Amino acid sequence: MYKLTFVLFAFFSLVLPILAVPIPALDEIDRLEKRTAGTVCGTWYNPGLGNCGETNTASQFVVAISTQIYDNGTHCKKQVQISYNGQAVKAMVVDSCPGCGQDDLDMSPATFEELAPLSVGNIKIEWDFL
Repeated sequence: MYKLTFVLFAFFSLVLPILAVPIPALDEIDRLEKRTAGTVCGTWYNPGLGNCGETNTASQFVVAISTQIYDNGTHCKKQVQISYNGQAVKAMVVDSCPGCGQDDLDMSPATFEELAPLSVGNIKIEWDFL
């Protein structure tokens, strides 16, 4: 009798904490959704030594993401796809952009020029992690 009680107690002691594991809040999940045009600004910059620890050039397809999303390098070397006016380009995250809004992207000249001339300066884009 006591053995069965002990086994059941041990079983439920292990199972119940697992059932109480928290799930991510909806706002954490939403951060990874596609950023849509109209509110997301795409600009260009001349890359150099980025926060991800590598030196990049203007001819590489690289971007800097906002410091809010950068999250101490969590997204370093991740690929993004950026769309504007029917054009799309892929680039790699290599830096953070302290002056960017939360979902904005700062692109290398090579990346930006795949979407629009540098003289435009900034464009309303859509982008997402791949």
